Amino acid sequence: MPADWHQYAGDYENQLFDLENDPHERVNLIHDPATAQVAIEMSAALRSICDPEVVNAQAFNDQAAIIEKAGGEQAIRRRGFVTPMPVPDDVRGDFDDGAASAGKIIDPHNQVGTA
Repeated sequence: MPADWHQYAGDYENQLFDLENDPHERVNLIHDPATAQVAIEMSAALRSICDPEVVNAQAFNDQAAIIEKAGGEQAIRRRGFVTPMPVPDDVRGDFDDGAASAGKIIDPHNQVGTA
């Protein structure tokens, strides 16, 4: 199995990316016949170490607990986060990795933000 590949599994349709040629993961190759064997091998490797459906469910449960502990989704959004999952306190500044999610992480204690 090539080392420069990344596969996502979970509640959504599986995704497969060639990180060497597509480092920003913009072209999903999961249905490409040329990469079918890679997808099969990666799925088998993942399932040999965990059940992705169980792990995904646990992750969502953990996230729900973190959101609740932080005061709920609306409280988190009022502090300046664009997603309901709070960013760790020590993470700040602008970021742009070329992905659609690029943007600014705002200091939750200072509505102006930090760089």
